[in-house]
Amino acid sequence: MIADHYLGEAQMLTTGAESNLLKLAELRGNMTEEQSVRWEQIKKDFLRNKAMGGDSADTGAKVVVQLADMVEGINKLALATSKKPVADTSAGNRELIEAITASATKLEHSLAPVAPKVEVINQPLPGLDKVLRVLADTLESSLVPLVRNMDKKLDIDLRNHEKIEQVSQQLKQLEVELFSKKAKPAASKTDVAKPDAPQ
Repeated sequence: MIADHYLGEAQMLTTGAESNLLKLAELRGNMTEEQSVRWEQIKKDFLRNKAMGGDSADTGAKVVVQLADMVEGINKLALATSKKPVADTSAGNRELIEAITASATKLEHSLAPVAPKVEVINQPLPGLDKVLRVLADTLESSLVPLVRNMDKKLDIDLRNHEKIEQVSQQLKQLEVELFSKKAKPAASKTDVAKPDAPQ
């Protein structure tokens, strides 16, 4: 009666209904062999999806997990074929070949999105040429005259500096000349012989 109730409730659910019913059967201890196999497969798929990281996982990580699954499958096949009698090797080989082919196909499908298709389209935005032309005109009409004026001002400042330097040199030369003229008359007065005192 409880199982029928949960079965009725599970029909209204969409996600996880089967796994919930199988978990209930496991908890109650009345799981059939078929249900047990299915429950183990659901748990294994869940762990595999968790290991792969879901839809947002890196493609490389997904490939690694799928390769690990492939190795596990081959190991299981090798184990199964080693347990079978020697007379049945052709059937075992067929199963092994089919399993390897299925794994290879699965791997091929997972690797297909890995090869990115890169297409470079280098076209300027519409109207970019007008923006660049306006920017060039603005620079030419505002900054270029400013730089020219600054250059002229620097030239004027340089000429003013040269003129001030020339005036300074002329003043120093005048100072030297005046000092030498003052020193000569004073020297000439001291050089004049004094009259001798009466003896």
